[in-house]
Amino acid sequence: MLMIMPDDRPWMRAVPSRSPLWPSLSTSSVSTVRTFSLAIQPLLAPAHVNRAQLRLLTGDFEQGWPEYEWRWRTRSFPRLNIRQPRWDGSPLHGRTLLVIAEQGLGDSVMMLRFLPDLRRRGAARVLMCCEAALARLIENSHAVDEIGSSLDAVSAWRGAI
Repeated sequence: MLMIMPDDRPWMRAVPSRSPLWPSLSTSSVSTVRTFSLAIQPLLAPAHVNRAQLRLLTGDFEQGWPEYEWRWRTRSFPRLNIRQPRWDGSPLHGRTLLVIAEQGLGDSVMMLRFLPDLRRRGAARVLMCCEAALARLIENSHAVDEIGSSLDAVSAWRGAI
């Protein structure tokens, strides 16, 4: 079980509660196991992802978010053939942004509220690649210019940043 507790920062801080899966392990014990795994196999992507999730759960966002990028090297995340650079948070003035829903439906619905902010930050066009089940909901929000359930379905994605 995971409890989300508000913090004085604009994001939320995740605090782990007791898990029925690991009743006898503390987060420090789990962290030790992950660190040991990476000492044996430093390029083991799932171990990096697991350690990143543990860091995020314990509020270590500074190390957790960069390490979470290892998810793209695991089998469970799709390989995306995109040559455009990823958005680094720089100003969007007049640029096109492709948003890809990479997590489950619940996470995607929760993140929809941030789509209008992309326009306010200066994006000329916002494109979205998501599961077909979300397309109608997103269309009704008027937050994106084009929606597709695959990269090929989003015709203008090749110009996205």
